[in-house]
Amino acid sequence: MKKSILLIAFDFPPCNSPGVERTLRFAEHLQSLGWEPVVLTVNQSTFNTTIDNTFDDQFSFPVYRTFCLDVSKHFSYRGKYFGWMKQPDRYWGWLFTAIKEGLRLRKKHSINIIWSTYPLLTSHLIALVLSRLTKLPWLADYRDPLQCYYDPSVYPSFKFHRWIDKQTIKLCRKAIFTSAGASKLYKTLYPEICSSKFTVIENGFETSLYNELNQVSNIVISKKKHTMAHLGSLYENGRDPQTFFESLALLKKRNVLDSTNFELILVGANNQHIYSQYTESLGIDDIVSFYSQISHQESLKLSLSVDSLLIIQGAIFSAQIPSKVYEYLSSNKAILAITNKLSDTSTLLTEYEGCYVAESKGEIYNACLDVTSTKSSFIRDHDRFSRWSRAKELAHLLAETLKD
Repeated sequence: MKKSILLIAFDFPPCNSPGVERTLRFAEHLQSLGWEPVVLTVNQSTFNTTIDNTFDDQFSFPVYRTFCLDVSKHFSYRGKYFGWMKQPDRYWGWLFTAIKEGLRLRKKHSINIIWSTYPLLTSHLIALVLSRLTKLPWLADYRDPLQCYYDPSVYPSFKFHRWIDKQTIKLCRKAIFTSAGASKLYKTLYPEICSSKFTVIENGFETSLYNELNQVSNIVISKKKHTMAHLGSLYENGRDPQTFFESLALLKKRNVLDSTNFELILVGANNQHIYSQYTESLGIDDIVSFYSQISHQESLKLSLSVDSLLIIQGAIFSAQIPSKVYEYLSSNKAILAITNKLSDTSTLLTEYEGCYVAESKGEIYNACLDVTSTKSSFIRDHDRFSRWSRAKELAHLLAETLKD
């Protein structure tokens, strides 16, 4: 008889978020591994404009959506609200409907185990309450550490977050992270907890998705020049492109790169007006193009169309590996990572051909020379980071947890 698992996740289709893929693919593959997944998420209206319209609402497993109070929408006055009102996050109002629905689903589907996923801490809080009420074992999927553990700028305001985190680590059966660095950090933070509670299931990529792409990207790509793309937001604290821009400016000044042989495509970049002003001041606005956020399917098409892909990851993210890294690897394109040489991302990428890691302006300059002069396609072992492989790891962990 198949066992049932309740997956509690805020990020779920049609939400246009990188976190969607982890929950969605776990649910799909667990079905083939002897499990009956049941997803508990929020109403589609919660996502507002962050919707990926390429998804439909047809799944091979049951998905239940409940109303979610949003502080910025339901408790604001003229668009303003107090900062303390969004602790631990602006969607804490989901607790009221999710816990009630979770109890109903436990009976309806004879749930055997609970799984919840961060970075919405409310998801863990829902799972914590359900686990205590039902006595069901619970796996807390962190993906990344709490921001207050690696970003000093938010530490003073995260007292409630740290309390929830402490309760989560204390009460869950397993705490799952997506990188060895994140797991190591939590072992240091909680030395009194048995280290076996902390485990790693990396992110991955659904390799079959590339087979479903039947047209080229809507973003026009020139075949006459080397095109490099960065997919995802950019911001000052942790994903700041300014050093990279300065390296491009030097390459252009020395007549290595210009608008006839190179283009940098930035998709979904936050603060575009600020960065576009900076590229203009450096005189590289003719080789840097900004585009708004696109669907996940479109981003995959783009990654196959360009010659190389860019990752920008500051030192505060050294214990994390962005999920898009696995998509980049699956594209078989050259990859340039602006990151610390000791970061988990660097450790992963240096295992593969066609991946370049740089941090200083001089290193970036030389890496750009290598990337733009090398071949644009490589053969990599996709099975190592397939979502199917990750789901098998989770299925094994679930089985072991139920034996305890």
